[in-house]
Amino acid sequence: MARLTLNPNATFELKVAVSVPGGSAEIGLTFKYRDRDEAKSWIDSHGNTTDAEVILDCVTAWDLDDEFSLENVRRLCKLYPAAPGDISGAYVRELLGIRRGN
Repeated sequence: MARLTLNPNATFELKVAVSVPGGSAEIGLTFKYRDRDEAKSWIDSHGNTTDAEVILDCVTAWDLDDEFSLENVRRLCKLYPAAPGDISGAYVRELLGIRRGN
C-alpha cells in the first residue's frame, strides 16, 4: 500500500478497460492529478467540448505504440466509441476514490 502524503504527485498511472467489440482491452494511461475542487471544476467545464478534448485535458500519456497526440486521440474516439466514457469515468472514479463493487 502506498504511503499517504499531503503533497500528491502531479500525475498518476492507471490501467483502464476500454470496451471494444467482443469484450474489452486494457490501456495504460497517465492522468493529471486534481484535488476535489479542481475535479469538480473539471467535470463542470466539459459541457461543450469534444471527447478528444476531454481526454487531452486529463491524460498526459498512454502506453499505446501510437504517439499520444490530438490526431490519435480523435482516432481512438472514432474507432472505439465507448473509449471516452470508459476513460473519463475511470478518471473521475479514481480522483474521487469511488470503488466498483464485485
